[in-house]
Amino acid sequence: MKKQIFYLFLLIFSLSINAKAIDFFIKPDTLYFPYREGIQMIVIDYSNGEKIMNISDEQKKDYIKEMTSISSIFCFVNSSICSARRSSSYRGATSVPVYPKLSLPIFPKLYVFRNKEGEILSTYNNVRNINIRKSDFKPPEEAVAMDEITASRYGELFVFYGSDSTFTDNYIHINPIDNFSKKGLFNRRGEVVLEAEYDQIYFYHLTNPIIVKDGKFGFLGPDGKKITPVIFQLKDNSLRISNQNENHIITSIDSLFGIVDFSGKILLEFNFMNLTDYKDYYVFSKEGEVGIINFTTMEYIVPLGKYDYIEQSYYTMLPRKVKKNDLYGYIDEEYKEVISLQFDTIIQIGAASNAGYIVKKDGLYGFYDANYELRIPVDFEDIGLNKYGMTRFVVQDRRHFMLDKSGGKWESCYIVKKDSLYGVYDESFKQVIPVQYDAILKHGTFFKVKKEDNWGLYNSNLQLLCEPVLKKEFKSVVFSWGYSYDIIITHDGKKGIIGMNDCFVPPIYDDIRYIKNRYNRIYFRVWEEKKVKRLKIKLGKVKGMGRE
Repeated sequence: MKKQIFYLFLLIFSLSINAKAIDFFIKPDTLYFPYREGIQMIVIDYSNGEKIMNISDEQKKDYIKEMTSISSIFCFVNSSICSARRSSSYRGATSVPVYPKLSLPIFPKLYVFRNKEGEILSTYNNVRNINIRKSDFKPPEEAVAMDEITASRYGELFVFYGSDSTFTDNYIHINPIDNFSKKGLFNRRGEVVLEAEYDQIYFYHLTNPIIVKDGKFGFLGPDGKKITPVIFQLKDNSLRISNQNENHIITSIDSLFGIVDFSGKILLEFNFMNLTDYKDYYVFSKEGEVGIINFTTMEYIVPLGKYDYIEQSYYTMLPRKVKKNDLYGYIDEEYKEVISLQFDTIIQIGAASNAGYIVKKDGLYGFYDANYELRIPVDFEDIGLNKYGMTRFVVQDRRHFMLDKSGGKWESCYIVKKDSLYGVYDESFKQVIPVQYDAILKHGTFFKVKKEDNWGLYNSNLQLLCEPVLKKEFKSVVFSWGYSYDIIITHDGKKGIIGMNDCFVPPIYDDIRYIKNRYNRIYFRVWEEKKVKRLKIKLGKVKGMGRE
């Protein structure tokens, strides 16, 4: 005890010698309200933390130095940045400010009532039992009171704390005002209008008070009288204010959800097992049905029972997947059904304007584009997947691409499968490779297609270059300034060349041999019917052939 007294004396002495830096902090604000019916309310406000933001950097350094020199009696915090408390109404302090390097105690505002002779009539929140005297305040004829319009901004009702509340000068981590005190209300004439028996009292948007007790809340009128019982359930010890309308409170009574406004008026009856606030209000009935209610008119947009399931999203422009009787469809942002309820599965590829939809019905797949048009008929065993490496779609610049196993991006296309055979639709949904091949693989800029153990070639524009007459294995690769070339061989021994930039030499030669490469040119020697020629390729283009 003696040690605490010594530290307290040391603090008072330190504050007095450094008054130039912290005088702004230790002096509370005193506000004089205009007289009403011969009684004046005076507010002594201890929450002066905002003032610390208005001093010079040099004063802040002096302040921090002085405070940290007696650190044993302060509760330190990690922050070294000056952070003043948020301004609140004068109805009661609700938070502890955090100052540079320390937390200081904040006491509730002290309310004093006096008559026109200056005599003290009553006080509220004198939690430190200060001896309040008439001489502590300016005489009524000298005190400058705020005008009635300004006073009205503070409201007519104010919070006080019950007699069981205990506040000390100890330095604290948490705010006892909010956590340990029962609260009540008094008015501008100093009259108690609500006894101190509530856990919390809120004033949102200067509306009528909201009172909280045992995890439930109710509403008061402007005179402090109850207009609803305390029956509405809090969520995580706080009001659940709608994301769509800040004047709506989503709450529940006996585990059934509804909506009230800040006056206590019931806007949506408490008939729902759950209620979520995405673009509009999604409601779930006791029977498990789902519907959507407009958050402005509180009328049904999608009636209960139309769907068994509606996909929910905060993004207003996204379409929603819906389900009824185990069949899926899609509704757009205006809740219009754009893909009818007929599919066993719908997989969305991409999002919003880039989206595409793979649909499945009776074991067959099709594809809808971003405008909800069926572009690939529901006739295929698979779309976009096959055993030779196709794994998934990606979307870029409104185009759908396939990725191979290595993550390399293919040209924009859709691989389809029917009767165990594969084909390709291009980005305009035109079938460019018929569904007649056992496999389709990517080789550089080319597509290799397999049929009866033979391989053919399509270029990057999906144009047929070579019928399936080639062996699977392509011969050696030659590098020239980053360009690679493969020698292709048919089953009857004819050879050709494929390479970068869609370079293609038909397999018509008896033999092909590499000669040399220089800069961006590469030379081959080719044999055709016992005639020898030289072939030059530059930047992937066949530039010339000549006899040797």
